[in-house]
Amino acid sequence: MARLTSMSGRRTWQAVTVGAALLAASSCSSNGGANSKHEASFATPASGGTMHGAFSETGSRGHAAGGGVGAAGGADVGRSAPEMAAAKGVAPMASSAGSASGTGTAGPNDTNIQIGLRAGSVDDNARYADYLTYRESFAKEDLKSEDFDITERHIFTVTAPNGDPVLGADIAIVDQQGNKVSELRTFADGRALWFPRTTDVGDEQQFTAVVSKGQATTSVDFNRSTLDHAIPLDAEPSPAPAQLDVEFLVDATGSMSDEIAQLKASLDDIATRIETLPSHPDVRFALTIFRDHGDEFLTRTWNFSSDVTGFQKAIADVEADGGGDYPEDVQQGLHDALVKPSWRNPGAVKLVFLIGDAPPHLNYQDDPHYTNDMVFAAQQGIKIESLAASGLDDQGEFIWRQLAEATLGQFLFLTYGPDDSTTHHVSGYTADNLDDLVVRLIDGELSPTASSQQPPGTAQQ
Repeated sequence: MARLTSMSGRRTWQAVTVGAALLAASSCSSNGGANSKHEASFATPASGGTMHGAFSETGSRGHAAGGGVGAAGGADVGRSAPEMAAAKGVAPMASSAGSASGTGTAGPNDTNIQIGLRAGSVDDNARYADYLTYRESFAKEDLKSEDFDITERHIFTVTAPNGDPVLGADIAIVDQQGNKVSELRTFADGRALWFPRTTDVGDEQQFTAVVSKGQATTSVDFNRSTLDHAIPLDAEPSPAPAQLDVEFLVDATGSMSDEIAQLKASLDDIATRIETLPSHPDVRFALTIFRDHGDEFLTRTWNFSSDVTGFQKAIADVEADGGGDYPEDVQQGLHDALVKPSWRNPGAVKLVFLIGDAPPHLNYQDDPHYTNDMVFAAQQGIKIESLAASGLDDQGEFIWRQLAEATLGQFLFLTYGPDDSTTHHVSGYTADNLDDLVVRLIDGELSPTASSQQPPGTAQQ
């Protein structure tokens, strides 16, 4: 388990408005596969409440468990946001070399914060070898995570006859005995990931990929020695305008008050700017907030709505509060974000923006498992874009990156100072204004190519 220590100076200042920047960013212009090891049982998605103030709630389960990660208990309940931000942190891993060295990090009066946030991102699938090296370094630390072996990664790319990527194609991986061992769904760029070492296929080598969308179906036999699989499918193109479902999954404990306030204030402008993107998407928004055991509630979910004014009214009373120790119940929040809202059909672009400054509790016996939920997200074509708010520690970074990598998302992080450094374990990125980076990320999802495009601020090979 991670050992709680005092924070380094660069993480003691008040949590900056990362969520605010992300949301304003959109306003500037806007997978593992099912398997017997990592397969959750999910109920039919609930309505999540109407857009007239109601929400779907998962109630509190009592006080935080003693021992292990976040064993500090409830001593910090009722503390201010700056105090809570200062209380969060663990002893960090050594940072990567280069601009990610962690030097020159901002303080509370840094002009970088005053003039606008800058950020980078890493696409761990684009820099897969570097990601594997990072995972090996993490394994040497005394930090907990759930095991999910991605060291054998198969990439399926499904394209239409004209070469366009096929969004929402279902892929069933079938063994030689005719048993379905995994289910995948392609994202907007036509890709889906399969990680056979997270399944029970053992050393079996021969499989068949059965790919379908609508009335179009094809089957391709493959051997595990081949990792890239290009599959043509005579599928109908997705109808215009593009359907876009965006859900914000936000830590709503005390240190995140700025992010919550900005979310409520910015939705109208966000919707307007996204609708003016070249693809003119049909966009809907949803929100899930999460806290921790012993708080007033664990999660609350507001269902998808294209009525931004009504949605703003529905979430007007949302406030940040609680969260006595460092970790939060991220796992219940992620689970509810995936199963409670009414996501649209496979032809929609579906994004979850996870925003938080603390890792999940992994010692709650009755919690869902985040690895099961990220498998489910990949099955449903829901991409997780993980954004690290200030103060996210090494354990949180690793888990944020697990969630993003398995669903073909990206890990976003703030950079500080004249050299755009970061406390996280990344290198080779080019920093940009956070708003520009996120706008391009959303636009790239709506206008993909069969070969993945990367926005400025993303690490390159």
